[in-house]
Amino acid sequence: MPVFGERARVATIFAAVLTLVVAGAVSERRSRADGAPRVPTDRAEVLERLPASLGRDRSELEARERAALEAPNDAAAIAAYVERAVVEARRTGDPRWLGRARAVMGPYWLAKAAPDKLVLLRATIKQSLHDFEGALADLDALTVTSPGDPQVWLTRATVLFVLARYDAARDSCARLAPLASPVIVTTCAATIDSVTGQAQKAYDALLPLATTAARDLLPWALSTLGEVALRRGDAAAAEKHFREALAKDAGDRYTRGALADLMLDANRPQEASALLTEHTDDDGLLLRLAIAETRSQSPSAEARRRSIYERHEAARGRGDAVHLREEARYFLDLTDDAARALELARRNFAVQKEPWDTRLVLEAALRARAPAAAADAIALVRSSRTEEPALRRLAAGLGAP
Repeated sequence: MPVFGERARVATIFAAVLTLVVAGAVSERRSRADGAPRVPTDRAEVLERLPASLGRDRSELEARERAALEAPNDAAAIAAYVERAVVEARRTGDPRWLGRARAVMGPYWLAKAAPDKLVLLRATIKQSLHDFEGALADLDALTVTSPGDPQVWLTRATVLFVLARYDAARDSCARLAPLASPVIVTTCAATIDSVTGQAQKAYDALLPLATTAARDLLPWALSTLGEVALRRGDAAAAEKHFREALAKDAGDRYTRGALADLMLDANRPQEASALLTEHTDDDGLLLRLAIAETRSQSPSAEARRRSIYERHEAARGRGDAVHLREEARYFLDLTDDAARALELARRNFAVQKEPWDTRLVLEAALRARAPAAAADAIALVRSSRTEEPALRRLAAGLGAP
């Protein structure tokens, strides 16, 4: 069963759910720092060398794209390309595939009356753009027109989790029960339970299923199990499960980032560097690598910091506001500008409220000595009854009981 959605990002979430940020047709990783279009003066100039992985399935993708463009009213052809492009974006980490997918959708991108499959794909891309309310509107419509599609309920649960609407997210997980395998249903519910004061229950329910899941679901289930373990305060078990997930899928950027965060929290920057050094094409992993190298005083740390700054400048030049979490962490951990980090973290928290979004507000407010600025994040920690040690420690440092 294909599964799409927001893993976020950083951070976050249902690992079987696709998460990438649509940056239009131009890759953030290679765009100019000033955000202006790059117009070559020489037809022979090499603008970018594409990764070899991009070519493996390129002919099939291009054939699907041509078929869709040549038949702009053929919803099936459009859906076939868009779905394949979304999968390719997840596989390669290249957001340009999502930009192309959105373009191929043409009038279906705005149409209220569109085939359900295209509406679901549209919701997936909106989610990647951090248009969570727009994605939720599409998903809510699909619960009426396609109530038997498990992907609708799983993606809806993901979006609601990002928005910290936990009761509604749990309800969507429950609607999966007759539609999906036990491991999918349990992983969905465990993710919600793990941030709402039921982390031990979530871990106990997921453990026997996660370790015996089908091959295509095993990395997701193990990665989620690692997150649940971390939220119940068991870093050793979390590391074990993250490593198990990476052994099954070494290309899982989300789990690699989660394991790197665990190492950084444990003051193991050299190990984090070794985990990340071959993965600098991914912005989130590059950020963690820069933090690790800065803490270990590596000679390459300054070049890493400069590269991240240039990428953020390019994003701002395009009016791209989907990387606020990463930018806040950059200012907090790499420039020690707590005030700027707090401003960005608060703006990000207004849009999404996953555990890392909450953590950044709390940590930046603590360093900036501005506890009042973290009132909303503290309120979420209290109301959710989260047991996550980092969140509870930071909230207590800001005076929360």
